[in-house]
Amino acid sequence: EGVSERGAAAGGYRSRSARELSGAQRGAEVIGLRHVIDLIEVEFSKLSERFAETDEWDGGGFLSPIHWIRVNCHLGGGAAADRITVGEQLAGLPLTSAALDEGRIGFSHLALIARTSEAITDGPRPLHEGRLMTKGRALTVSQFRTAGPPERHPADPTDCPRARRGARAPVRAPPRPPDR
Repeated sequence: EGVSERGAAAGGYRSRSARELSGAQRGAEVIGLRHVIDLIEVEFSKLSERFAETDEWDGGGFLSPIHWIRVNCHLGGGAAADRITVGEQLAGLPLTSAALDEGRIGFSHLALIARTSEAITDGPRPLHEGRLMTKGRALTVSQFRTAGPPERHPADPTDCPRARRGARAPVRAPPRPPDR
């Protein structure tokens, strides 16, 4: 019943009457809608993590819960893995969770912090969630990803993307063949 209620709410939103909005009003609506989507992504992540704990995915040729979610929920592998990781790590990220709830960060920032938390779980250094949150609020998602929090490299914090950047030539993609 919960899914049908959410589907009805989405249908109601999608069929709302068109109204004339200023650019600022449209911007506010875009931000508000994205925040709602982010909150729903968190709920999807919690459910995905609980689903991954079952053996329901282990059939029909699926290799993992990520594979099952990727195929059945029409997501890329990275997106499916992010959802499960967020579901697993969320309880241990109270500052990040609160920031998302308040609209100070979006789901993509949350996923990066959750991935960092997952990567260092057994490492020698603790996750400094407050410091990551400060950085996450100050940077776009792309900048935050590129900054490569040193926590992800606990054995050698200098071995992070920022430190390695100057050590090697940039990788360039080969030219794309013309469409035929």
